[in-house]
Amino acid sequence: MLHYARNAKQLGHALRELRVQKGFTQKQLAERVGVWQETISNVERGSDGAKLETVFALLSVLDYEIEIIERRKGSINEFESIF
Repeated sequence: MLHYARNAKQLGHALRELRVQKGFTQKQLAERVGVWQETISNVERGSDGAKLETVFALLSVLDYEIEIIERRKGSINEFESIF
């Protein structure tokens, strides 16, 4: 599955979808990553301050990775409509 995220809220939404697809609760994912459940909640809501190492740890447990791509020309609304 391909997700585009241009901000923390969109990334959080994508991570939540991946977590749910894998059948993890926030608590289960937090235990596997070694963070508090509140941290998972904050990341999924797009709260400021999520550490990159936490995001990468979440992706690793969920068996996903980030790919950096060149930004498409056009309106940001094109990407927001994906979600």
